[in-house]
Amino acid sequence: MGLMRRNCTSVVYRDRIINLNPNPKNFKIMKLLELENTYAEIHYPDCTTFEGLKVMVFRGKVAEKLLAAKEIDPHFDEKGLSPMARFEPTEYGKWLGVQLAKGAPEKAA
Repeated sequence: MGLMRRNCTSVVYRDRIINLNPNPKNFKIMKLLELENTYAEIHYPDCTTFEGLKVMVFRGKVAEKLLAAKEIDPHFDEKGLSPMARFEPTEYGKWLGVQLAKGAPEKAA
């Protein structure tokens, strides 16, 4: 019988708590590119995975909304500001995110 994990948000490891999910109210926007869609690099200091950096693309031009937001949850949701895609915070993942933010290429006539 295997170990099952259900909605676990943190783990106690040797007398300290390690957050698995970022606190959506504790973030710093590191980079925004508003193209056809909006590319964002957001740092969540409470999150330990990938040193807290999340690379996301939001549908449409929403840079002003992101800058004014008091809460940005990097998880997919149908309400509020929700990313349409997330990428691992590597150079390749960032490149892919920018490509998606540019939008679909024009079809040849």
